[in-house]
Amino acid sequence: MARHHPDNHLSPIRRKHLAATLLSFIAHCVEIVILMANEDTTQSQNPGGSKLWNNAETIALIDGLYEHCAQRADSGNFKDAVYNAVAQEVAPHCTEGSPPKSAQAVQNKWQSVGL
Repeated sequence: MARHHPDNHLSPIRRKHLAATLLSFIAHCVEIVILMANEDTTQSQNPGGSKLWNNAETIALIDGLYEHCAQRADSGNFKDAVYNAVAQEVAPHCTEGSPPKSAQAVQNKWQSVGL
């Protein structure tokens, strides 16, 4: 009797969907790590001493852009409407000492990742 591999019950289409979902999740995690690593660079470039982006804002940025990933162009950028929407999603996460984030700030942060 042949051994039954646990993944054999998945159709080829479901396997491809699962693989694409896992790759998307991994890319999402990598983007978060890169943005968090950029926090140190942002801190050193800000002579006032306050961070331009706190962790909650950065996570809200990634979550917001992830929700709009289908609207991402081949160049890796988004339309202004997406950056505006994400800026609104980031706004509640701005703390005292952290400036409000504009659509331009969201775009700049996203482009600083360079993915």
